[in-house]
Amino acid sequence: MAGIARPEGEYAERAELSYDPNVTRTYLQLGQLTLADEAVYKCELTFLEVRDGCPVVQFVNLTALIKPEYVKITKGDGSSIQNSSLIGPFPEDEKLELVCESGGGKPLPAISWWNGSRLIPSKAEVENAPGGSSKSRSKISLKLGRGDLGAKYECRVASPALGDQGGMVLSWVEVDVHVRPRKLELGGVEHHVVQGTEVTLRCHVSGARPAANVTWYNGTEVIPTDNVLSDAAVQPPETKVQTSSDGTYETQSRFSFRATRYENGGSISCEATNPVIQAKGEQPMKSTIALEVLYPPIAWVSPDNATLNETSDVSIVCSYEANPPTPKEIIWYRDGKELVLDGERLEIAETESFQGKEPGQSPWGRSILSIKNASRDDGGAYSCMPENEVGSSESTNQAYVSVYFKPEVKLMMDPLTPVSEIDKLNITLLCRVEAGNPETLLSVRWYLDGELLKELPDCRGNDSSEANSSDDSLFCDIDPSKLLLEDVSRSFHGNYSCEGMNEAGWGPLSPEEELIVHYPPGPATLVYDPPQVLKKSWVTLSCSVEDPGRPEATPNSFKWFRGGHPVIDVTTANWTIEPVTLETQSNFTCLAANAGGEGEPATVYVEVAAPPAFIERLPPYHGALMHAEHVSVSCRVECSPICQVRWLKNGRPLVEDGPQSSLYSIRTSELPPDPRTNDFKSVVSTLLWNMSAWPGGRLDRILDNANYTCESTANAVGPGVTSTTFFGVEYPPENITVSPQIVSVVEGQIPDKIVCSAKAYPEASYHWWRRRQSDNDGSSSNSLVIDPQTSSIVVKGNALVLNYPVPRTDGGEYICEAYNRHGNATIKTHVNVLHKPECGITQTEVNGKLVLICRASANPAEVDFFWRIKNGSENETVEENVESGGPLSSILTLETRVENFRTYLCFANNSVGMSIPCERDVTAYQEKSISQSWWKKLENDNVLIIVAIIVGAVVMVIIVCIIIIIVCRRRRAEDKYNNPVEMEERENPEGASPHRPMAPTGGAILPRWPLRPGVRVHVNGAHSLGRPGATQHPLAYSAHHNPNLSNFSHINNSSVPIDVVRSAGLEGGPARDRVGVYLAGMVVGRGGRGGSQGRCPGRRVRDAARMNTVPGIFHGKSGVVTFKKLDGESNRGTSRKRKKAGRDPSLSATRDKSNQGKTPDGNMGGSQPDDDRAFYENLPFHGLQNPPNKPFQPENTDLVYADVDYRSYGPINYKAASIDAAKDAKGLPASPPPALSPPPVKPPPKPAKDSNRGPAAIPKEEKNSEEKPLSTSTTSLL
Repeated sequence: MAGIARPEGEYAERAELSYDPNVTRTYLQLGQLTLADEAVYKCELTFLEVRDGCPVVQFVNLTALIKPEYVKITKGDGSSIQNSSLIGPFPEDEKLELVCESGGGKPLPAISWWNGSRLIPSKAEVENAPGGSSKSRSKISLKLGRGDLGAKYECRVASPALGDQGGMVLSWVEVDVHVRPRKLELGGVEHHVVQGTEVTLRCHVSGARPAANVTWYNGTEVIPTDNVLSDAAVQPPETKVQTSSDGTYETQSRFSFRATRYENGGSISCEATNPVIQAKGEQPMKSTIALEVLYPPIAWVSPDNATLNETSDVSIVCSYEANPPTPKEIIWYRDGKELVLDGERLEIAETESFQGKEPGQSPWGRSILSIKNASRDDGGAYSCMPENEVGSSESTNQAYVSVYFKPEVKLMMDPLTPVSEIDKLNITLLCRVEAGNPETLLSVRWYLDGELLKELPDCRGNDSSEANSSDDSLFCDIDPSKLLLEDVSRSFHGNYSCEGMNEAGWGPLSPEEELIVHYPPGPATLVYDPPQVLKKSWVTLSCSVEDPGRPEATPNSFKWFRGGHPVIDVTTANWTIEPVTLETQSNFTCLAANAGGEGEPATVYVEVAAPPAFIERLPPYHGALMHAEHVSVSCRVECSPICQVRWLKNGRPLVEDGPQSSLYSIRTSELPPDPRTNDFKSVVSTLLWNMSAWPGGRLDRILDNANYTCESTANAVGPGVTSTTFFGVEYPPENITVSPQIVSVVEGQIPDKIVCSAKAYPEASYHWWRRRQSDNDGSSSNSLVIDPQTSSIVVKGNALVLNYPVPRTDGGEYICEAYNRHGNATIKTHVNVLHKPECGITQTEVNGKLVLICRASANPAEVDFFWRIKNGSENETVEENVESGGPLSSILTLETRVENFRTYLCFANNSVGMSIPCERDVTAYQEKSISQSWWKKLENDNVLIIVAIIVGAVVMVIIVCIIIIIVCRRRRAEDKYNNPVEMEERENPEGASPHRPMAPTGGAILPRWPLRPGVRVHVNGAHSLGRPGATQHPLAYSAHHNPNLSNFSHINNSSVPIDVVRSAGLEGGPARDRVGVYLAGMVVGRGGRGGSQGRCPGRRVRDAARMNTVPGIFHGKSGVVTFKKLDGESNRGTSRKRKKAGRDPSLSATRDKSNQGKTPDGNMGGSQPDDDRAFYENLPFHGLQNPPNKPFQPENTDLVYADVDYRSYGPINYKAASIDAAKDAKGLPASPPPALSPPPVKPPPKPAKDSNRGPAAIPKEEKNSEEKPLSTSTTSLL
């Protein structure tokens, strides 16, 4: 193993020999190499067997390299520069020195400067220092320019010790250089612009760093950049700055304006500068564009006004400004229309152009229009329109030329012609100036058909006579252009014209205007053709006039009248009527008419004749019932003049004295014309059969069938006419038959057809009806009555065809009905549907034995029965104890010795087939115990029926009880709210009544009536209650203690039923002294137990009431007896609520809450007397609920209740009491007591709740409450 020989010092730790066996190389590794390790190292090799060529000793020279310690860049003045930084800014053309220094490396590094890939020449320096700290420098000197923009200067330090860094170290700086703008370009306008064009100038400044500032000049005036320009056509300049790829900036500025003629000859400049230029004091970069604006001419004319006579000359000057100033064309206008120059009379005399000689002066020019030998057409408003290459514009003003010339006039009429002579109008003629200057006429001459009528004004200044002067003055001071024609007639018709004079002289004569005067045509003449006019032919009426009038009456300007009525659709002179009708026989009138009116009319009467013709012909056939009472035929013939009608039978006339005169009679009459049907005079003839003269009063069906003819005679205008009818004797259907009468068919098969036939004239029609069995009741075999309610048509026709398998339900009677218009006949047939039997078994007990009865339904009814016992798969036939129960039933008596369960089968058989067997299960117990309990013998179905009946009865009883309870509660509610006594108590809780006089004085206790609310007693009008002289309350004491009640000592023997007496407390004891005793004796028409014989207490009570002798009982005229509580101090403070016997009612429940604790007389702590307490306990409303807390508002009644909570509101009065209380508060008199009349009995609705209403809050429009009557059949008042 190899090792290091004699390692010394630190090598013992840093040196390591790496050796692997059987490897040809080995390594010496030195850690933490230092400069002292630089030396020559020797390696000795020892071989086990030395041969030639084997190296024994090897030497390795180790050189130590050291990386540079630093690299820095400084300026020429020694100031340091941070590596990888931007220095500057430096202005353009400034000098810059850069020094790159590196030291502390071995060997010394090589330094070089680079600008991108270009090597920069530099000056190198080396500074050696002891200890190996040598330094190396490299310096470059630069003159900064545009090429240094964005330049990056690198200092590259190269050394072998930098092998891991690519052999070099880089350090760089970037220089920021500011440069002046390199280029300014101004564009946007080439040569010239046209006025109105949007001009945009662009100033582009490039190559500046920092960016250049741009300023615009309009001439020498700076154009502001803010939006303060007043001219909307000029926009502020817009400037944008962009960065170029070389690091400089491009400034783009845009200035826009709309070119006008004022910019022509001006200049726009763009000036650019930046801090470099400003720092060096250089002039800014500037570029200028001279503007040439082309614009159309701006023109004006002179003079403004010119007046001349015809044939004179005049010149008009058109001046203008324009660029270019030379016009292409100058157009002249007169009154807005282009003027055509002829070169002789109208020409442009001179045209010249001028350039502006002074700065700011625009180019201009002028053109002169010469008008020679002026005429009227040359007058008007003149303007010019010069045109150059840019455009044209009309002059801003006009030159008005007025040429005087003679007037040309036109005659006008008002109103316009034509006019009618009938109207007698006034017409004004106007001589209107159509052309002339001036237009005012000084004089006018008027002409009719070329002859002078008048010259206006007509002053006749040469005639000095007074008479002439007065006449001439009428036509001196007038408008000569108007002439009035009065009451124009046909003589004014003609051609009118006029001529006028102005300052230029008399003008030409106007064209003639015709005054057309219309007048009506002359008298008319009317004739018609042919002279003899027939119905349905034609007639022509001709109307003519000699004087056609003005305008002439045309062939279509005639008016016609028929019978005084206008015919609108005929206007010609000739009127042809076809066909002629009854309407044609009339007066016809015609007249000629034109625009001037209507001429005199002519009238003629047209007589129309009608040849014989039928209006009502005989029908082709006429029939009558053979035993009819009235038989007749008639015809109607039109003929004018009138004609005669006769009758023929089979071609032979029927004459009055003929052999058949007794059998017929003829009735003839004439009818006047009928305009509604267009019928002329006509003859109506009727042939009547005298049925009483015919044998037996009947027609023969064969012999009396004949042809009858109605024939007319001829008249003056046509031959006669005939009409024939065949007369037939008719009769209703008879001898009706049907075949076959009975059809038998098995159910499910199709039956045979049935045919019905009958004899009748006209031929009979047929219907087949089917009806129920009930329709056959009481009808014979061939006389049947069909009820459409229970029958229906099944077939129409004489054959009944049931073309389908018939079910048994379709069997039964079918009726054939044969009918015509005279009657019908019916016959019936029977469809017998045969079917197999259907059976059922019922179980019953006969003579103590159990019996099974098998009943069947079948057709035919001849049915055979046999019984079997079902025994597994085999059935045992039962032949014993079987007997017939009729044609459709069989009875089987069961044996009692059988103890097993059995099923019995019953079979029924007829000629159609055997039925499906019906079966019945019978238990051994049923067969064995035939005398068991009846409910055990019942079948299951019967038991269910009985149980259902019992349950239904229980439910019905419950429903009846509920109904009774509801009815009783409703009656109690009705009694409660309809008791006049209780309402009276409510109305007068303090005992005072405003409606009747106070109770008699003397300290007597007034009665209280224990009636239910709303109860009244109605008795016959012959009876009354009450007795006179009663001053004490008859109910406060018993009858035997009060002598005033001696007349009522029979009360114990009253005829009141015992239940009523008991309810009133009358059976024994002092309770019979109570009010119930008194009321029980007043019940009408009731017998009872314990009554004394021969007495009539009810009658005595009624007699006393009739005389008004009983206190509290009032008898009205209508027979109504009313029980009311009487007034008195003892009635105050009593409660309406009934409590248990022996207990006083609560004061809080019976009095107003505001008066709680007070007695009725106002004292505190008072209580009711014992008698009152006993009376209170027997009131009928004792123990009832409090009334609902709602005011009662009934509808359709005159009773008004104020029934609210008594405890909350205190005593509630009637409406009448409330009204009187309100009147008392206002000082008004109280209302009189209301009349008692029985209102309709109607249960009051429940009162509505109103917690804010008191006794005086009841509406005033409601009626006073009245008492409710009770019929005389009432048996109890309690």
